[in-house]
Amino acid sequence: MKRKASPSSFSGDPPPAASPTTVDSFCDDVIAEFLARLPSVPSLARAACAVKRWRRVASSPAFLRRFHALHPGQAQPLLGHYYYTECSSRPVFQPAQPTFSDPELSAVVRHGDFFLTPVTSMGRLEVEDCHQGRLLLRNCDTNELTVFDPVARRVLAKLTPPRHGNKRAFHHNSGSFLIPGRVGDQAASSSSFRVVTMQRCSTTVIYASGGDQRLDMERLAVYDSSTGAWSARPWTNTGDIDMPLPLKVKRYSAIHAPGRICWKRLRGGSPNSLVSLDAETMGFTEVVPPPGVLLGPSYAVGDTDDGSMCLVNMEERGTMRLVMLSKKKWHLRVWLLGKSGCGGRAWVLDQEQETSLTTSTEDAADMLWDYDQACRVVAVNAGVVLMCLHSPRRLNDRYIAFRLSNLEVVASFSASEPVFQYQMPWPPVLLPTA
Repeated sequence: MKRKASPSSFSGDPPPAASPTTVDSFCDDVIAEFLARLPSVPSLARAACAVKRWRRVASSPAFLRRFHALHPGQAQPLLGHYYYTECSSRPVFQPAQPTFSDPELSAVVRHGDFFLTPVTSMGRLEVEDCHQGRLLLRNCDTNELTVFDPVARRVLAKLTPPRHGNKRAFHHNSGSFLIPGRVGDQAASSSSFRVVTMQRCSTTVIYASGGDQRLDMERLAVYDSSTGAWSARPWTNTGDIDMPLPLKVKRYSAIHAPGRICWKRLRGGSPNSLVSLDAETMGFTEVVPPPGVLLGPSYAVGDTDDGSMCLVNMEERGTMRLVMLSKKKWHLRVWLLGKSGCGGRAWVLDQEQETSLTTSTEDAADMLWDYDQACRVVAVNAGVVLMCLHSPRRLNDRYIAFRLSNLEVVASFSASEPVFQYQMPWPPVLLPTA
């Protein structure tokens, strides 16, 4: 029997080829699974830069929560510290140990500009603040403020704070600080920021009757990057608002905590009061520490790697002044700010232990000597604690940074104060797209 030929055998067209499988053919859930398995924030940022769709997937709140859960402590990896030396006219950058062992973090430092090249021609600069991957620099000659992003290698803003209307008034800024954009603002995101300046001025009022009066006034001025404008509160008499007094001792400068900035206020030469500025209401309040914590240098407030507000207290154990850091004993206590039963917020003790720090480098494990004063906890940012060991017989202090989660030392260096932690924030490239 003669076999009937198929219609395709008489056609000159080849059979249709199967469509190739590409990454674009995967659904969003598969792409999210792939991105979630990337090892670090820098690697996620690099992948999200490649495809717009990947950026959208990696920006979703559900994905970010999952990535945080799979990679605890990866929200703001520590890149290094800025500090000063006796012979430098601008801050010096000291890379942290993870930037040497992690190729992704090392690439961020190599491709960034941590030597502040774009602002080297501005004269002598001082770091006013460092937060969310941005530096706030002040020109010592003109008092002009500059916001610089070392990772992006660019100047974000050049600012001149508003002044009192009376040009003859003595005017000065008590401090300037970086805070995030407003919560709930459409433009507020990790790419927006605000600069808060505490201002004071003294002026003389001359009355028509012939008398005069000296007035000391203060106010807050806030710059918002989403609007590009300053907004200033009315001048009030000094003491009408509970603004922290000008700090003559740099070691007790501003401390960042979730949604607020805190100061250890000096009274009688020692810090016995903790003042907080709410980032939304711009109001000053007194923060009551947990019971048993003496207000002093051995504690600082900040945030854990999951963003919870915490208070870290460290006290030395033993009297030996010559001991390896890995053998040094510390009494570590950590409180979290949680909700109390009466609807308010109260400190809850999260951990308390006698412990030693874990060292992985010779520099971090070297001997400590002549540090005959109690350690000072400088800051706690994204679960990284920065503490200082001070000795009056040494030109510089010893700074040690360690992770709160596993007590591993990630930086150890000598510097003069102040010292600022630089941590890479969640990359702006992962902002939700419209």
